[in-house]
Amino acid sequence: MTQKLSRRKRIAKVRHVQHLQAQNELMRAEGRVNSLSASVERLTEIQSSLKPVTGRVNGATMANAGELMLRLDTAYKDLTAMLDQAQIVVERQRQKKIQTKIQHETAKKLHDAVKEEIQKTQERRLMTINGHRPPKRGEAL
Repeated sequence: MTQKLSRRKRIAKVRHVQHLQAQNELMRAEGRVNSLSASVERLTEIQSSLKPVTGRVNGATMANAGELMLRLDTAYKDLTAMLDQAQIVVERQRQKKIQTKIQHETAKKLHDAVKEEIQKTQERRLMTINGHRPPKRGEAL
């Protein structure tokens, strides 16, 4: 019986560690989403702050401005794609965290049940050692 208890205790510890790891991975993924969101916002601000060149300009200036806008647009598309992927990862990590929490709670309940069973068994043994027998159904105490 004590082997069963120690096994359940080990399982509960493992499940607890798995839950903590899932929690840590979720926080890391959320941090990545926040970082990418901030980068997308900054990039949007930069794009909106660029104004078309007015007046007389040469071809090189126009080419540079066009190249800059093209690069900013490409970076924006890439960042939004990475942000979408990061949000998918966050959702997966949330599901994993919920799953590990359920497993941890189940393992803890099993451990507690075995512990309670051991205590009841010990109480029954003590009662039989002391000459007391447990009352039967319908029998007065």
